[in-house]
Amino acid sequence: MTRLFKESSEGRHSGFKFHLLEWLEMFCMQILLTLALWPLKLIYKRPKPDETWPAWQANQKLCRIDRRYC
Repeated sequence: MTRLFKESSEGRHSGFKFHLLEWLEMFCMQILLTLALWPLKLIYKRPKPDETWPAWQANQKLCRIDRRYC
């Protein structure tokens, strides 16, 4: 009888460890994907060659206020 309770307790802990490791793996993959794709986000959100940074920033503010200027 003691053996039955001991095995079920170990099974519970191993299930918890498995779910914790699964969550940790998913968390780490999300961070790695974010870090890998972050430079692309910066590349595509920069001003065009004929546009200055202040003009681009002003256009971004207008776009946030009113979507007609996007």
